[in-house]
Amino acid sequence: MGLEHLLKSLERNAREEAERILAQARAESEELARHAADQAVARRTESVAVRERELGAQAARTLGAARRDSRQAMLEARQRFLDRMRTAVRERAARAEPEPGHLGPRLDAALACFGDAPVEVRAGPAVGAAVRAAVADRPNTMVVAAEDGEGVMVVRAADGSMEVDASLVSLVERRWPSLVLDLLRAIEEPA
Repeated sequence: MGLEHLLKSLERNAREEAERILAQARAESEELARHAADQAVARRTESVAVRERELGAQAARTLGAARRDSRQAMLEARQRFLDRMRTAVRERAARAEPEPGHLGPRLDAALACFGDAPVEVRAGPAVGAAVRAAVADRPNTMVVAAEDGEGVMVVRAADGSMEVDASLVSLVERRWPSLVLDLLRAIEEPA
């Protein structure tokens, strides 16, 4: 009985030791699995955060490019509009050049710059007759035909010391920068 009892005791101790080792192994295994799962979640979270930052940066670049392209398209459209407006204003000015209501005040203002000094007025074919009629009673004023344009009206001192371009088209060209600002203000103000 002593040996049998010893064998049973050893067997029982061995089983208890095996169960204890197995329980400890299970606990360590569960801890390792929990730790591995936590690390996997952390890696996924970091990976998602990195990807979100990449996508956010890409979205910001794409949005910036879209805004830049939109501004470029708007500026190009505005420039085309201004070019069409400038052409239309030039054409209207050229048509209005010989009208007495437009020609007289400009010619008077140009002649006033010279006082009573002798002047020469170069006048294009479109305004020649009207200029001659306007300066008929002004002494020291000579009207000559200009060959370089229809609506040309340039008043020059006889000695060549000063020249005033009084043509309506030239006036429009000189005033165009301020006209553009007024035009842009008018079209960009909310109605």
